[in-house]
Amino acid sequence: MSIPFVHLHVHTDFSLLDGTTKCKDIAKTCKEMGMTACAVTDHGNMSATMEFIEVMEKEGLKPIIGCEFYVAPGNYLDKNSNASHAQGYHLVCLAENYEGYINMCHLNEEAWLKGYYYKPRVDKDLLRKYHKGVIALSACLAGEVAAKFLIGADEQAEQAIDEYREIFGPDNYFLELQDHGLPEDKIVIPKIIDAAHRKGIPLVCTNDSHYLKREHAEAHEVFLCIGTQTTMLDENRFKFPGGPEYYFKSPEEMAALFPQCPEALENTVKIAERCHIHIPTVEGDGANHYPEYPLPEGYDVSTPESAKKERAKYLRGLAIEGMKERYNIDVDAPEHTPQEQLYIDRMNYELGIIDQMGFTSYYLVVWDFLHFARVDGVPLGPGRGSGAGSIVAYLIHITDIDPIKYDLLFERFLNPERCSPPDFDIDLCERRRHRVIEYVHDRYGEGNVVQIGTFGTLKAKAVVKDVARALGRSFSEGNMICKMIPADPKMTLQKAYDESPELQALIKNEPWVAEVWKFAKVLEGLNRNMSMHAAGVIICDTRVSNVCPISKGANNEPTTQFPAVPDEALGLLKMDFLGLRNLTIIQDALDLIEKNTGKHYESSSIPDDDPKAYELLNSGKTIGVFQLESTGLQD
Repeated sequence: MSIPFVHLHVHTDFSLLDGTTKCKDIAKTCKEMGMTACAVTDHGNMSATMEFIEVMEKEGLKPIIGCEFYVAPGNYLDKNSNASHAQGYHLVCLAENYEGYINMCHLNEEAWLKGYYYKPRVDKDLLRKYHKGVIALSACLAGEVAAKFLIGADEQAEQAIDEYREIFGPDNYFLELQDHGLPEDKIVIPKIIDAAHRKGIPLVCTNDSHYLKREHAEAHEVFLCIGTQTTMLDENRFKFPGGPEYYFKSPEEMAALFPQCPEALENTVKIAERCHIHIPTVEGDGANHYPEYPLPEGYDVSTPESAKKERAKYLRGLAIEGMKERYNIDVDAPEHTPQEQLYIDRMNYELGIIDQMGFTSYYLVVWDFLHFARVDGVPLGPGRGSGAGSIVAYLIHITDIDPIKYDLLFERFLNPERCSPPDFDIDLCERRRHRVIEYVHDRYGEGNVVQIGTFGTLKAKAVVKDVARALGRSFSEGNMICKMIPADPKMTLQKAYDESPELQALIKNEPWVAEVWKFAKVLEGLNRNMSMHAAGVIICDTRVSNVCPISKGANNEPTTQFPAVPDEALGLLKMDFLGLRNLTIIQDALDLIEKNTGKHYESSSIPDDDPKAYELLNSGKTIGVFQLESTGLQD
């Protein structure tokens, strides 16, 4: 029977260019080792949360959500490079419950948006503010306690212990033991054990896991070279000190490291038993964080029920106005022709489904910012995707495509038998897209509107190029291997190898190529960088950090730490504000026509049955025509 132990200090590949372990591999290894739970504690972020929960629960294991925070030595707003440990001391925090998870989301938001200085940093005042539901561990040699013990500042180390215990409470602060075979460990471990026994602070043992297996240590070094833009030939490159000890060790290996402290192993299990976190989702709990459209004065929003009715009434009023404008139909007239009744019945049917499924506010929110865009003169697309099948969207100018004319189905967009949220594709002039996003920020609140984070991964060609460079090979040498890998977005190294005898022969006959391939196989598919979704924006009914953690983009834009799919699973509204150069070009052309001829045209008034336009399309002359300019359509 396996020794009871739970890993509480684990880095995945969401510790970007530092951790090389995938969430699914952690879950699988936990199962094989007989563990019942595991924590994820990436550096300064909680991006792995939803993926980790999914893969752990699939294996019947308990996921523990954590984060290794950077704690500034003073105020987190002070950014003084001369201060000791200005980048922050490490501190491991684990969510004991949902309140703890949300508090850690807030800590991330503060760290990334306000405290960022080399690293996203918090401070002790913030920890006091957001300590509830959080269990803290003193972390590795970079933690404040260990760092001060290491330099002989024992009194300051013990003051730090007392302060952290005061912040988190006596039952929620643990002194962490790690032994990676370093000389520093031999200095720090006895001091931590002594302080724990004298002060009555519980001990917990961890391993600073950055890769899955001992034999992955060298691949991890290569990975660090990729991240630091150095090579394995550089003797001064950044690397982990000591030997290959930063892997996901078995309970037996952990017990062998700390025979003098069996309670440190037992406490890992006790902490795991205390941690129970359930994050509400759309599928499991009907989570819905779509914003409520703010009605004008004069509408009764005193109760949720009355507000719901009033919003439905408001949307219906807009649709009725649109019926008059689009079709010249007076809905309130005593009699209607059969054709008029067809339009009215379609409108009433859609309004009923929209209200029944709870998406009235969604329609109003989209109508509102598109109405602003039109008034502000931002060129818009006519509508795209299944949303063009909604007559209500057409009536209120979300789209400019008549679904009756083209026999489009509303049910492809919104169907009570399929509980998937609606998703209008919003196409905006690339040059003025920012105006609409600024409006949404102002309308719903800065903290309620954020961009969506996304992760770039080491795909087949990219990982070979990066590994070759990290091993000191020339660009042409790396490129030689890459040319044998097909340019298919779904291509994998194994598939490329299986399909290419030439590649197989090269790997067999050239030792340096075999070395590149060996490391590339380990690193393939890992997260390489975080960036910002090209179009996606979250609009929420509360601060987004009340739902998920926040980081920032290259220009300091707040972004979700989760990609789009987990964001939507949490019930967040994702809007795609796609900036299209095509719309900008069309508007520039119309402006030039008016300038040179005095004739004013709207893009929406251009006929869709012009024979010359179809002749142009049939001839394959489609450069600059959105979604029709691929080589397959031109050839």
